[in-house]
Amino acid sequence: MNREKNHRNKNRKHIWILTVTLILIAGIGLFGGSKFISDQLLQANKNMAVDFALLVKNNFQITDAEVAYMKSLTFNEMEVDSINKRLMDVGNGIAFNAGIRNVYLLAELSQEDMKYIAEHDYADFFGYDEGTALDGIWLLNGKIDDNGRFEVAQREDIYRYTHLTDTQRRGLREQAAFGDYSQDAWGNFITGYAPVYTAEGHFAGLLGIDMDIDLYQTRAKRMITVLMMVFSVTLLALVVVFLYFHFQNMRLKESRLYFDFYSRMSHDMRTPMNGILGMAEISMQENDVDTLHHNFSRIRESGQYMLRLINDTLDIQTLDAGKLKLSYRAVRFGDVVQDISLMMKSSAEEKRIQLILCNHNIDMDSMLYADTLRLQQIFINLISNAIKFTPENGTIQFYMECTGTDGKISHYCFRVKDTGIGMSEEFIKQHLFQPFAQEQNSVTTQYGGPGLGLSIVKNLIDLMGGRIRVESVQGEGTTVIVSLDFEMAEVTPAISETDSGEEQKTELWNILCHKHILLCEDQPLNAEITTVLLEKHDCHVTVAQNGRDGLELFQKEEAGTFDLILMDIRMPVMDGVTATREIRALKRTDAARIPIIALTANTYAEDIQNCLDAGMNGHIAKPVDPQLMYQVIAEKLQESTQE
Repeated sequence: MNREKNHRNKNRKHIWILTVTLILIAGIGLFGGSKFISDQLLQANKNMAVDFALLVKNNFQITDAEVAYMKSLTFNEMEVDSINKRLMDVGNGIAFNAGIRNVYLLAELSQEDMKYIAEHDYADFFGYDEGTALDGIWLLNGKIDDNGRFEVAQREDIYRYTHLTDTQRRGLREQAAFGDYSQDAWGNFITGYAPVYTAEGHFAGLLGIDMDIDLYQTRAKRMITVLMMVFSVTLLALVVVFLYFHFQNMRLKESRLYFDFYSRMSHDMRTPMNGILGMAEISMQENDVDTLHHNFSRIRESGQYMLRLINDTLDIQTLDAGKLKLSYRAVRFGDVVQDISLMMKSSAEEKRIQLILCNHNIDMDSMLYADTLRLQQIFINLISNAIKFTPENGTIQFYMECTGTDGKISHYCFRVKDTGIGMSEEFIKQHLFQPFAQEQNSVTTQYGGPGLGLSIVKNLIDLMGGRIRVESVQGEGTTVIVSLDFEMAEVTPAISETDSGEEQKTELWNILCHKHILLCEDQPLNAEITTVLLEKHDCHVTVAQNGRDGLELFQKEEAGTFDLILMDIRMPVMDGVTATREIRALKRTDAARIPIIALTANTYAEDIQNCLDAGMNGHIAKPVDPQLMYQVIAEKLQESTQE
């Protein structure tokens, strides 16, 4: 499941990358498209301005004498000159409909003829020092009023053109028509220039037509807005279509995944359930003790197999949600290995497989901090897989080695090597640690199992900060290499972990004997099983059918009557968490110190934490492991007597 989660996260990442890429492309497209439209509109307006300049120029005539005369005038005289009026008459005879602002004739003085000087009243306004020579002269200058009629240009308008730009100088040199875009204190202008020749054929200057930039900008903004709308709608449509098909594909994959999951789990759970119900039916008609003992053994094996399936499924869900928490405690390394060996030995012997433990250099009496349950889960899964996929008379080696130490941290390397059917390199690289992954349908049919074990192992090893590597050859066998680091503990192992089995049983019996336990359990069969198990250790058990009954029973009896409470969580009327809080809140001497242990099928980390937060002292998961239940009860009883 975690691999699927990573796969979904990777897909989401790809979606975001693709979406951002599309947005960037759209942005670049919008910018480029806007720039292209702006440039094309600007060029079109330049061409329009040139056309107007040529139109005016073709209807305007001037002589060499008039040019010379105009160069001799002062600014004041230019404003009222008759030639200027003639230019205006030409302009008024043409229908200007493109926002024409100014019409003028531009000429250039030679260096020795420069006589126009920046006057005092306008020097500061136009940014020139007083007395500065002006290198350009405007022979004619007219403005278009709001009604489209020419009017005489004022001195401010003439001063606007006192200095020639590089573009204007080039135009005067080349004596050719061209369009220009300029900015100054009066605003932005698109200008068309056309060469003007005198009646005698001499170049007189450039006729300039200034067009209002607002017309160009309005058109550009309108077209860019349309372009942005088209781009946005197109991009949105593309993204929607892509996401639709992508999520449709994801849903299809997920539906196939869940169908495969439920199909496998249905098969794998029905198989041991068939064994349990079948053996129970056979046993009901059987009187032979040995046969009954054999049948019950089979029922227990099937139940344990089903429990492993349930635990694996829950573990995958917990790991996928990132909610699994490791619980470290000091343990003797040899005890962990011994428990693994004992649990796997019978399975190996059933298939006539030799299980060999090889300890290279690890001290079996060394103490280390580890989550014993999860550590055992890793290697039980690996060895179980090796047994499952190794034919009869095969060999499995469980190799252990300490590869080095860094202060209190020891580096351990474990190898589980089998002589089984092996796997292909492609399957190892692409599918090995995915949930439900099995290489061939024939393998699934022959060997069974939902394919969750290695996915859980990989996630647990990652959670512990370790590494896992697999080497395999089809038809020859598989080697799984696990590297884990452990912090070494400087503590003495508890008596309960080092004593022999008989000594442990005696010690537990002495602690549990004659203890009065209040059992809050709403399911009659579960209550009966727990009661029988406790009575085997001479415990006296009082059963309450829900949390409310348990609370009332505790209140009714004198303080000290009950030594311990076993509390189910999910019960009608009042649940176990609420009942625990109510008991802890009672004003009596034993309410705060009596051990309360959760006995429940709620096994998630949040469930355990909720129990502890409510005031419980421990947690035992259903289905009950009798030995574990005895040990937890004994520990809590001892703790309560020491307080």
